[in-house]
Amino acid sequence: MRVSFGNGTILVEQGDITTQEVDAIVGSSSSVLLKEAILRAAGNEVRTEYETQLKHDPNLIVISTSSGQLPCKRIFFIKWRPNEHEPILQQSIRDFIWIVIHNVVSCKYKSIAFPAIGCGLHGCSEEIVVKTMVKELKKMLTEKKLALTLFTIIRFRFHASKQKHIDTVDVLEVIPEEDSTRRWTSNKYVDTLVIPGQGTVEICQKAARPFVLQLSSSPNSTDPNAYSITLSVKKDEVSIITNKGTSNKTTESHHVLQPDDKNWHKYWISLYHEKGDIRYGIGEMRPFFTILNIDLSEDEAKLMKQIKYIHVDVDATGMMAPDLNNLNKRFRIDKAKYPLLFDPPLAIIPQDKYSLQHVIKHSAIPPSQLEKTCLHLYENIINFQLNTDDFPNFTDTIAKSIESPSGWCYKKLQEKASTFGKKNFKTTYLRITYGERDGCAPGHTYVIEIWPPGHFSPIHNHANASAIIRVLHGRIFLKNYPAFTLDSNKYSPLETILNKNEVIWMTPKLNQVHQLKNITFETAISIQCYLYDRDDEEHYEYFDYIADGTKTIGQFKPVADADFHEFRTLMKQES
Repeated sequence: MRVSFGNGTILVEQGDITTQEVDAIVGSSSSVLLKEAILRAAGNEVRTEYETQLKHDPNLIVISTSSGQLPCKRIFFIKWRPNEHEPILQQSIRDFIWIVIHNVVSCKYKSIAFPAIGCGLHGCSEEIVVKTMVKELKKMLTEKKLALTLFTIIRFRFHASKQKHIDTVDVLEVIPEEDSTRRWTSNKYVDTLVIPGQGTVEICQKAARPFVLQLSSSPNSTDPNAYSITLSVKKDEVSIITNKGTSNKTTESHHVLQPDDKNWHKYWISLYHEKGDIRYGIGEMRPFFTILNIDLSEDEAKLMKQIKYIHVDVDATGMMAPDLNNLNKRFRIDKAKYPLLFDPPLAIIPQDKYSLQHVIKHSAIPPSQLEKTCLHLYENIINFQLNTDDFPNFTDTIAKSIESPSGWCYKKLQEKASTFGKKNFKTTYLRITYGERDGCAPGHTYVIEIWPPGHFSPIHNHANASAIIRVLHGRIFLKNYPAFTLDSNKYSPLETILNKNEVIWMTPKLNQVHQLKNITFETAISIQCYLYDRDDEEHYEYFDYIADGTKTIGQFKPVADADFHEFRTLMKQES
């Protein structure tokens, strides 16, 4: 089965990957049956080449070998780990695809054959694996405008798997059907929910345009016999109303259409027919940040189950034809199949401490549930300590340096009193960087932040970077906000107290906007580490903040007050 996207083509076939006449074939170094099948067919020279590279560095993510006796030009073995949890499995497959495409494009290859990874001894669902692979391959072809021919090979039988094989038609027909329903026509957009009667729809817009989002049981938005829920977002009012008359509205300035400030603003709606629950919010999608909520009657909740279609109508008043034609570049519409019922927990706890109680109460997540970028950062800093055998009073020395007018910390804090607007000694903290800047993060990837008693940051965002924050000493009071605007402080923040050794996470879509404060009488110290996600092609280098006392938005370029090793030497001299 073959489908074309732009300059590229995706094919799904049943067959043997070792017989594919392509530029490159892909294997997984952790899939025993697949790896052995490829090495056996390629011959002893390729096996020796593979084993030599593996022995030299057992942690290699990619092992690239010659093709030996196979008809391809190159073989790529990718280190990959399956997972029994579907969302984590799907993310690992997307990461696998990205690594492969990055490597084959750099080699200027034009055709690649992928296996249906994990469907042998690992027992992964063939349907989930293949559909996830095809969707990610399609995304790579369309977004990167690649001219590649990509084969996904489903073997005729897996010796260790008794699962029923999916039809290749089932896989590829998902994509054309999805594309045919997701479309813009002038100022109108049509789509379908993943699962009727439940899910979330998120509208991001860079141009402040009033819009109406209708969720309906009919593909015709004007069908008088359909059941519908309508979200209307205007400059002076936001309302949710069903065609049975149930409604809720708000006119608060920070709840309605946000100003045209050339930034992206996010609006979302969540629905769940089992509970008759409808929610509306701005910014990050958390139940805690719900602005409007409707609880439907039992009879109306049954009607909600019929809802399948998404209709968006953008106010086109005063818009010229070119603006209408490019509307999709200033509006992003995303959907997810799960409704917002529970707040994603902030806390990360060790895998061996994670229990069913944490699952039920949604109080924490283990490292294995972190996205790959966050997991990488977490593993790098989880064992970092300030006080060591050769400097056991490091943290005490820092506290004394802050208190003493002759201390390096005291003097540096005084120098920074006007960093975030109006001069205010309390809005200062120290940034001690670890390692060199490498272009992978806004500023340095690893930063030790030192917070004197009573000191705090302005409300700020984090350049859409992923991050891990761990408290090394003392306690820190954290306020998370749903959106970054001049009115951010009007939203009710999600408040958390972080104690020593507690760890939290951040992704481009969650926990981006916050304020930190040391509300105790002792110095607090944290390590904060950042990385741009692999899909980030902008690499915005600033943390935007609301300037203290000026009601303006400023740009903070994350620079170092000192290198960690230099700072440690200074503190040793003061101890």
